[in-house]
Amino acid sequence: MFSFRLPRGLGFGFALLVVLATTIAQTTPAPRPLTHGDFDAWRSVATPQLSRDGRWLAYSFMPQDGDGELVVREVATGKEQRVPVGALPPPAVPPADENPNPEAAPQVRNIRLAFTSDSRFLVATTHPPKADLAAARRAKKKPEELPKGGLVTVNLASGAVTRDADVKSFQVPTKGGAWLAFLKEAKPEEKKPGDAKPAAASESKETKEPDSEPEEDFGEVEVNGDAAAPRRTTAAASTTRPATAVTPGERTYGTELVLRSLEQGSERSFAAASDYSFARDGRALLFTVSSKTETENGVYAATPGDAAAPLGLLTGKGRYSRLAWDREQTQAAFISDRDSTGPRSAARYKLYHWPRGEKTAAAIVTAQTKGLPTSLTVSSNASPAFSRDGRKLYVSAGAPPKAPRPPGSEQLDEDKVTADLWHWRDGFIQPMQKIRATQERNRSYRGVLDLASKNYVQLSDEALATVTLSDDGTRALGTDDRAYRHLGDFDGRFADIYVVNAATGERKLALKQQRSEGGPSLLWSPDGKWACYYSGKHWHALDTTTGATRPLTAKLRVAFHNEEDDHPAPPGAYGAAGWTKDSASFLAYDRFDVWQTFVDGRAPKNLTAGHGRAAKVQLRVQRIVPVDEDDDERGIDPAKPLTLRGESEETRATGFFRTSFTATAAPQRLLWDDKRFTYLGRAREADALLVTASRFDE
Repeated sequence: MFSFRLPRGLGFGFALLVVLATTIAQTTPAPRPLTHGDFDAWRSVATPQLSRDGRWLAYSFMPQDGDGELVVREVATGKEQRVPVGALPPPAVPPADENPNPEAAPQVRNIRLAFTSDSRFLVATTHPPKADLAAARRAKKKPEELPKGGLVTVNLASGAVTRDADVKSFQVPTKGGAWLAFLKEAKPEEKKPGDAKPAAASESKETKEPDSEPEEDFGEVEVNGDAAAPRRTTAAASTTRPATAVTPGERTYGTELVLRSLEQGSERSFAAASDYSFARDGRALLFTVSSKTETENGVYAATPGDAAAPLGLLTGKGRYSRLAWDREQTQAAFISDRDSTGPRSAARYKLYHWPRGEKTAAAIVTAQTKGLPTSLTVSSNASPAFSRDGRKLYVSAGAPPKAPRPPGSEQLDEDKVTADLWHWRDGFIQPMQKIRATQERNRSYRGVLDLASKNYVQLSDEALATVTLSDDGTRALGTDDRAYRHLGDFDGRFADIYVVNAATGERKLALKQQRSEGGPSLLWSPDGKWACYYSGKHWHALDTTTGATRPLTAKLRVAFHNEEDDHPAPPGAYGAAGWTKDSASFLAYDRFDVWQTFVDGRAPKNLTAGHGRAAKVQLRVQRIVPVDEDDDERGIDPAKPLTLRGESEETRATGFFRTSFTATAAPQRLLWDDKRFTYLGRAREADALLVTASRFDE
């Protein structure tokens, strides 16, 4: 119990205040605690995209749980159209033995969308509505009988919406007009034994007129975490392609592939397709066939707009997969076990090459290829790839599959012995060995084939398991961590770095026991002569011709390591923007500013004139120039303006700045506010940029 006396003159006022407060408390409902329903209803904007002409913006607007929408907005007028696209499925969690990072959060699945290159149509995937999926589960339907995802196409001029049910994936050519290819889910009857529709046969028909209203029954390369460069994609299509991993002995069959002209409304279909790839110009569609009638299997090329039968590049019994185009889209490669005999699980693959315009593809790497070790064969677990100039073909080789046991030789369960054997000198502890077991069994090693001379060189093997190549494929850098794996549990990750001559396979030790310090390991210069790396709190350049190294930031009096990192390990770098286009300089970050360092020994230059440190604003290069897949430009062009993103270390206000490589004054402020601005992208053919702004109350 306690008591107090009010000052004279305050008694009535205080009493009135107490009465009013009591009255308000009685009339205002008490706030209720948040529930899972509140969290589930929270909507997020995801997958935003601008059309090439900058006229249209599209994004998904999805709740955590429940049905969401695809939003299409005309930028100039603000007019919106909303299209239901179903409910997001739960995140995909890969099996433990196939998950490279078990501690990482599972990736959230969203809808995927793409504008056609003429900016006239928008195509997006859809998910089943929540109610339909719940009803199917209450009916205890089998997994294969549950509702599947679909496809929605929006005519941007009229707003008409067309839906396709049971669609696995889709592609649109990035420069080929209003063409669409999509792969259907398997039909129930396709899973039953029976005759298959001829694989290469096609049929033409007219699509139904698009509905004016939705149907009621809906079916930048980041460098060290900095948004310094736009993400590059090597796929010709704007969306994902179906996975084509091949499991020895496993037999899967393809489904219907539809090729549709969105402008004319006509389409044709191809049966039993398992993989497909659009050329960027929209004038060729490659697809593989996996049919129950095995003689119809193969790789085919169809020409959009041409009613002729697809051209069989290679056909016959066997499996065909791993389609890959070169950057110029003048040639393609794939693998097949067509010529293997004996059990399917012991099949050996060959790599085939198809120059665009030729009638057939030819085997280019086989078990008999000179330079391919006898202990290796073409691997089905990784895709081939072309060098940037298209003159070399990167080949993945792995251990040959083991022949199956003869019938009747299988061990009985009571005779099997299962044991986990571990030695203290093992590179990885036993739990990690279990996690990596499947990855190690499917590991492949990179080789390079010179397409002109047909000379093949095996670059990596068990001793040098990982290699990265320069753009032209003439040099490679390899890492060998075998001697240091046991240190990973208590010290850190280390590796020896080798310079590899891609023409001869000769290896030369360049860096001994190089520690992985949380930054990018090796960053190639555009000309392939230099590789930049972070070590010992500074940036260095490695001459890949001689193997010599030289420091880039050691003489500067500012720190390029994270000064506030308090982990019991060497601190990581603040990051880097990467190389300039001429390969003469490398842009690195200190805590606030951007530095241009030179490989010829010239003194580094502060490109932001010390403004970042003076204002306590962290300045980072923001690449805003749209990059097409066939663009020759690599690195940052010193002749063009340099856009920067800034963030105040004191207030967390953000914005954008502009400067140049020749400027001597502080960067020009373009946009600044007490918000978090994030650059998302730009229209490829218009000066329209996509930026988000957020704060704690918005």
